[in-house]
Amino acid sequence: MKPTCRLCGPLAMVAALDDRSPVAPVARHVSGCLRCQAEVARGRALRRGFAALGAVRYTAPRDFAAGIERSSGVTAPRRRVPVVPVVVVAASVVVALSLRRRLAAG
Repeated sequence: MKPTCRLCGPLAMVAALDDRSPVAPVARHVSGCLRCQAEVARGRALRRGFAALGAVRYTAPRDFAAGIERSSGVTAPRRRVPVVPVVVVAASVVVALSLRRRLAAG
């Protein structure tokens, strides 16, 4: 992939996603580069797909809110103690105390 394609391809795709034309140097490159034209086409297809997603509406079941209110499965998150750091600190303290006793005795 050419360095200009690495730079211009994403810029052209973002411009296509925003439904606007890219800046002049990028537009000049895209007009002669098939790879970057494919990026622009991919950006336009994504924009159309996103627009189609916005048109879909789903209605919730009538008893949906009541079911959530009745649900007893919702609990507060528990605090978790990071086990590995606690074990490392405990082992370090034990080693330090044993070394201190050996140095004091010796």
